Amino acid sequence: MTAAPSAASPTTSMFRTTEAARLREALIRRGFLSVQEEDGRWTVDGATAEEVGAAAAVSGIPLLELTELRTTLEEAYLALTTDEAQFAAVSSPTAHQEA
Repeated sequence: MTAAPSAASPTTSMFRTTEAARLREALIRRGFLSVQEEDGRWTVDGATAEEVGAAAAVSGIPLLELTELRTTLEEAYLALTTDEAQFAAVSSPTAHQEA
């Protein structure tokens, strides 16, 4: 599985193209950075599919795939609370001594 969108960046777009270098440059000019995933697709944090598609269209770059990933409310909550623990098991030193 590829990278999931982060809670800080609610919108992430993923694309595939035959002209990745040109599209990366077009996205950089619009203020977006893209990262290539292991499967060959590229992700762009903070960019909607519409923004990526517009950058490709203006530059005449063909897109083979364009998907917008959005963070769900549940994913955002879990990302914000991963270090929080309401209940935690605590080992009692006397419980070990009694055994």
